[in-house]
Parts: sequence; C-alpha cells; structure tokens
Amino acid sequence: MKTARHDYRFRPEPKWDQGYFIPPAPIPVAKHPDDWDRRDLIDSILAMSRNPVEASTLASMTLPYYSGDAFGQTMVVLGSPDLIKYLFVDHHSNMDMNPLRQAVLKPVLKDGRITAEGETWRFARRALAPVFVPRHTTGFAGRMRDTTETLLPSLLETQKKVDIADVFLKLAYGVLSDTLFSGEIDGASEDALRDIAQFLNALGKADPLDILMAPKWIPRLTKLGGKGAIKRLRKSVLELSKDRRARLEVGLTIPDDFLTLLLKTRTEDGKAFNDRQIEDQLTTFIGAGHETTSRALTWLVYLLSQNQNARTQLETEIDALDMDLPPQDWADHMPWSMACFDEAMRLYPPAPIISRRIIKDDQYNDLPLKAGSSIMLNLWALHRHREWWDKPDSFDPSRFLPERKKTLHRFQYLPFGLGHRVCIGQKFALQEAAIIMAVLFKTYRFELVGEHPWPLMRITTKPEKPLVMRVIER
Repeated sequence: MKTARHDYRFRPEPKWDQGYFIPPAPIPVAKHPDDWDRRDLIDSILAMSRNPVEASTLASMTLPYYSGDAFGQTMVVLGSPDLIKYLFVDHHSNMDMNPLRQAVLKPVLKDGRITAEGETWRFARRALAPVFVPRHTTGFAGRMRDTTETLLPSLLETQKKVDIADVFLKLAYGVLSDTLFSGEIDGASEDALRDIAQFLNALGKADPLDILMAPKWIPRLTKLGGKGAIKRLRKSVLELSKDRRARLEVGLTIPDDFLTLLLKTRTEDGKAFNDRQIEDQLTTFIGAGHETTSRALTWLVYLLSQNQNARTQLETEIDALDMDLPPQDWADHMPWSMACFDEAMRLYPPAPIISRRIIKDDQYNDLPLKAGSSIMLNLWALHRHREWWDKPDSFDPSRFLPERKKTLHRFQYLPFGLGHRVCIGQKFALQEAAIIMAVLFKTYRFELVGEHPWPLMRITTKPEKPLVMRVIER
C-alpha cells in the first residue's frame, strides 16, 4: 500500500489536553527518512528552506539518532542526550563547523564569535571571557530596568491592539542598544529597526542553493534583499567603534558600556580587538542577542494568554516582588516566572538548529560517525522528544521549577547551546528577561485578538505573521 505524502502545509488548531494548553505546531514527518524517495527528499529540502521546523521528522522526536545519505552527503540526526554529550563535550575536537551553517551565517557575521573558527575563535573566546564575568553582567541590570521602564509606556497603550512580537523587538533592541552602545546608535528610529529586521531575515534563511552546497559564485536570490541593511548596520557599528576608540585614546570621558569593555579588554598575552573584529562581535551580539530574548518573551506572552492559571501564578509572584531590591537579584525571587520563561524556550527554542561536521572517523555504540558527515542537533525536536519529556507538546512550566528541573538530563534542554561554544551571553539574556518580565507584568497583561501564531524559523523561532494582542492594564 502506498504511503500518503506528508502535507507540510497542514496546520493543526490549538487544543487542551487534561488541563494543559497545546499550541499549534507542525506535525512531524511520519515517514522515516530511510524510506524517502526523491520527491520526499525534494519536499524536505524546500521545507527546510521555507521553514525548517516544518521539516522535523517523527524519527527525530522518538529515536536516539538516525543517519541517512542525500546528494552525496551523510547526515546524522541526534536525539539522545548521551550522544549529544559524547559529541559536543567529550569529543568536541573531532567536529568543525558545518559548511551549510557557515554558508548561511558567515557572509553576514564574518568572524563573530558564533561563526569564527580555529585561532580566530580561540582569540575571541579569550578576549570576550572577561567581558562576561558576573560583575559586568550584573552591572548592566540597572540600565536594563531603566530602559524597560522608559520604553514600555511608549510601546504599549491600554486597550490598544499591538503586534506583541514587534513590541518586544523594539524593547529588546532598546535594552541592547543602551547596554552595548549607551544609545549612541539610534535603535529607536523606524529606519534602524527596519534595517535590523532585514538583517535578521537575511541572516536566518537558508537558500535552497546553500542546502545543496552549490558554488558560492551562484547568486542566492533569497538573500539579495538584505544586503543593503547588512551594509548599513555594519557601517554604523564600525564608525561608532572607531569614534569611541579615538575618544578613549585621547582621554575623553566615554560611556561605561559593552563597547567600552570590548575596547579595553586584553587577553593574557596583551592582545586586543581591532575595529573590524569589534564590528564582527557587535554585529553578532545584535543578531544573536537582540532577537533571541525578544522572541522568547513573545512566545511567553502568547502562552500565558492561553493559560489563565499559569498567568495568575506569575502575576501573584511578581506582585510580591520587592522592586527596591537590586534588579540583578530579581530572578532569584521569581521561580515560577523563570520556569514559564524556560518552558517558552523549550516549546519555541530561540535558535533551534545546531550543526557540525565530523573530522575523523569515529563510532558511538552501533552508530558509525564517518569523516565528513554532517551532525544535526534539532532543538525543536529534542525539546519535544517523546522519550525525554512528559506531555512534550504541552505548556507545563512546572517542569522547570527548581526541584523538577534537577531531574532533567543535562543535555535534553539546550536553549543556549552547549559545550565549549555555549552562548557566552546566557546570564545576560536571563537577567534581561527577568527584569523585563517583572516590569512588564507588574502593570500589563495581554489578550489574543488575532489568529493563533504559527512558528517560523529564521535565525530564531518567531511568529510567521503579526501576533496581535490587546493591552490590558491590570
């Protein structure tokens, strides 16, 4: 009997199951990749280019791993936390960056920390480590609070309908602009925000020619629209970096922010970033730092709008929070709120795909790991894996309360990546999220008035269309 072809365009409705909200999400491809014919493969490539989360397979959500060959490439898809640890921690030196990943990201980010390799990456890691020590991260907390309190009233008006995804993009970029540049690059103008949106869209979309590893000289038509925005953004960052360095060298007073820390930081052997390297690092932080936090908050507000019990618990906790405490300490008094944020990142991982390439032949149990094989860690699938999660498709923040969180495998929940290339800004992002949540939910709640959102992966997981919510003053 012939198997029905998978309908990538099918979009199930949201539902409730035993008191838990299940948001709409792509149905995983049931047919095992070993059984695909050429048309199945082409359909999958097109889905990967259009929206990678729609191309996730049931095998990736039920099996510890599987591998297959396509167009001369071997792909190993991971679903086992133990295998993930084996590859990304115990034997990380046997992997380099995946060519497809680099083809998508490197033209935009160049030698920023998440795309750099070899000695370039090692230098960046050494130079950035002092910037992200706790005293610097916590030192930004007051600025995060002040920016949030200033921007929110201008972005939200009671009883008005807003695209909450757009609101959080503006808010998160405002916070990032103030902590990175002390507002010396105007992140509030519509032109700047439009450039940021085009930059992120170009950054996150894989062209079909990238997936097929076609020669680089063939134009990627899907990327042409973002080139001007990328050029303008990088130019602004470079000009500010040069100006700030000149002011520093002649002893003028300069802001105490992230850019200044980058200019002053030195490795153990005295090396420093030059202007082009700082341009790459700051462009990377804008791409990897600004959108990830805003998307997680967007999905959190949507999920809370559908679960009154979870929202009431969160509001009760935040109402009890002493806002006179130092804002860097707020998260310690918000266990339920942070559990809700964790659960939002589980269901909608900020950066869903991590990929690498095997350097030398290896073996894990019965799985051969051949040199040149692509390693695919799909966090969308791992975070919904039927073996590792109870009610994997349901919104259940209680799984991340401190006692239950301790029972999770260290490598089954990875919103910030893992291993030696784990997100260096993780503490920065969690602190920012806690501060925004406390200020936001102290005053506002949100009601869904548009259609339920559909997840779309670019560099992050975002709503495909505007997520329209009504602003309600508590």
